[in-house]
Amino acid sequence: MNIIKFPVSKYESIYRPKRLQSKTPYQVYSALFAFEFVKCLSSLIGLEGNEQFSIGVIAPYRAQSDLIDKLMSSILLPKNIDVQVGTIHGFQGDECDIIIALFNPPPSITTHKDMFLNRLNIANVSISRARDYLFILMPDDDTENVGNLTLIKKVERLCKSQSSWSEQQSPDIEEMIFGSKSYLEDNSFSTSHQLVNVYGKPEKQYEVRSEDNAVDVQIHD
Repeated sequence: MNIIKFPVSKYESIYRPKRLQSKTPYQVYSALFAFEFVKCLSSLIGLEGNEQFSIGVIAPYRAQSDLIDKLMSSILLPKNIDVQVGTIHGFQGDECDIIIALFNPPPSITTHKDMFLNRLNIANVSISRARDYLFILMPDDDTENVGNLTLIKKVERLCKSQSSWSEQQSPDIEEMIFGSKSYLEDNSFSTSHQLVNVYGKPEKQYEVRSEDNAVDVQIHD
């Protein structure tokens, strides 16, 4: 059991939770982090042999799930690695060797029972699909009103009551992978999506353009 906490901010570009007009929330930073984390795991596992290995990324909201899924479709994975990305409802009954349960928050974290992250079945399905390894990605302790994520905090306490668990901060994982704790922020550019757009060669690795109806990520290797 592994807990990875990621930063959330109302005022800083990729760290700010947003919501599409369809009311489905997403956060760019945690999507990019999950994508790069899966890439790293897949590369390491792929080097160890030809045995098939499955990785599942579960997100509570459709926009977040679709964003990660589109990112994953932009790369080629080792042949023995199968990555599945979906919402909680899409994973019912499925298991993977590794599950990454990403609990990205909505723009306003409340205790309202209608908030997805406060629904028992959302937390239950997310953490019960792992066959061998579970990674829980959740907002860090500096996130405003993080205490209102009562079920997610309960999952955290349950993990920490076990004999074997670990906790990391996502910037520390960034440093392990890229050599910099702020790699994703330094290599991302976020702006609004204009009515008329002319795209040249992106200056940053990730250029993110968002509006009420859509979010676009342009990747430059």
